[in-house]
Amino acid sequence: MYRLSLCGRAIFHLFVSTVTLFAVTALPPLVDPARGDEAKTTGKPTVRPHSGSLAPLPGLDEVDPAALADLIDRLKHLHGAGYAGTDTHRRQFEHLVAGGEQIASRQAELARLQRDVLLFDVDRLLLIKRHEINASHVYTYHYEGQRNGGGLYLVDPRNPGAEPVELVASPDGQILDADLSYDGHTVLFSWRRGLGDGYHVWRINVDGTELTQLTDGEWHDYNACWLPDGGIAFLSTRAPQFAYCWHAPVGVVYRMNADGSDVRRLSANYLNDFTPYVLDDGRIIFSRWEYVDRPAIPIQSLWTINPDGTGLSGYFGNRVLTPGTFMEPRQIPGTTKILCTMTGHNGPTRGAIGVIDRSKGLNSQQAVTNITPDTPLRPVNQGNGNTGGTKPYSSPVPLDPTRFLCSARGPVLVRTIDGRCIATAVAAPEDGMQWFGAQPVRPRPQPPAIPSTLPAPANTSDEPPAERSAVGSEQSSGARMATVFLQDVFQCLDP
Repeated sequence: MYRLSLCGRAIFHLFVSTVTLFAVTALPPLVDPARGDEAKTTGKPTVRPHSGSLAPLPGLDEVDPAALADLIDRLKHLHGAGYAGTDTHRRQFEHLVAGGEQIASRQAELARLQRDVLLFDVDRLLLIKRHEINASHVYTYHYEGQRNGGGLYLVDPRNPGAEPVELVASPDGQILDADLSYDGHTVLFSWRRGLGDGYHVWRINVDGTELTQLTDGEWHDYNACWLPDGGIAFLSTRAPQFAYCWHAPVGVVYRMNADGSDVRRLSANYLNDFTPYVLDDGRIIFSRWEYVDRPAIPIQSLWTINPDGTGLSGYFGNRVLTPGTFMEPRQIPGTTKILCTMTGHNGPTRGAIGVIDRSKGLNSQQAVTNITPDTPLRPVNQGNGNTGGTKPYSSPVPLDPTRFLCSARGPVLVRTIDGRCIATAVAAPEDGMQWFGAQPVRPRPQPPAIPSTLPAPANTSDEPPAERSAVGSEQSSGARMATVFLQDVFQCLDP
């Protein structure tokens, strides 16, 4: 081991400070003039996305009669009277499978029935139409690869011939993501209105009224989601932080009121956070890039934090090598399991869809189920954090413990978690763009609002109250308080 003298250490720290100062002051443009995803000159490999046409998806719109019959029974057991079409679907199924030798000729009718069963409780979908973002890294989707066009739409999946209802047109910009309120009335979305602009958070009612901009500034605000207390969690690059090995502005978790006021930083991460969302218990789950004492490419694992910025805790995968990134986490209703996108560090943010059951271990192979085996992954303790192939899937949204929606590089699919029934919910747009972020337009259960444990702000800081940090607040008396935890460090060292 090399040792530095006191003088040597001082020179070393001066060098690091100078490099850091350069990185912070030499700000890159919000949009690269060329494309923003040019070849990287560092030693880290850059995996380019598959540029050819999408290969056929295994099992799509094909019907296994036994699987369809089982799906009807499971949905009836799960939803009871809520599945009002049970008897009609059973009669249609029995008619189509009568006379076994004719089943092959009735595949198209069976496929329509399978689709109707999978979407029995979905009459409208909120969708984003845009070009695919071919980012160079998983942490650059918010500022690379802008291609204008598309917008925010409502689609009737039960009537494939119906014209989508346009809520927001974006001919000169790009909409990244969206989240529907718990009552199903109001949409949050991240919108980059023009080349050179940053993403900012907007809201609009599902009837197309009250379009309102909530954030503004020379940075990116994106990946917004509703909080149970009526606030909004989102990512922002407003702090001057940059990825250690690339010119990517770092977005971390913030929160604000529903009208855009009282912006507070929740995450103290020094590298990117990704895709926050709310668990059924009220905590925020998000992906967090770990770099110190970690390989350069993994690990983007799942973490949780309370809506007041307290209680930061690793959730799953902080020692997993493959997949390199768990993102877009959603809790599967009625369970403690998480549905998420599993992808690599380099390339666009699509890949396999996985189910995480942390009761089987916080880093174990048994806790990870790849429910899209046509996109294979290496074991959790192997690989360098990247995945190959077409990686077609993204934007998973569970409908119940049995079914989920996801994007597939153009169309939106509805499928069972066990993979036995897969249907096209919304066909790919004819203009070459793709559908993303499908969500049913309907109310959903609202998690409990976790009361803040922070003391009331003393308002003695020079920091503007509109952008104060929720981390490290002080009591009004001025006394600094801390809570110390003791934990067995071997507890999480599962296989």
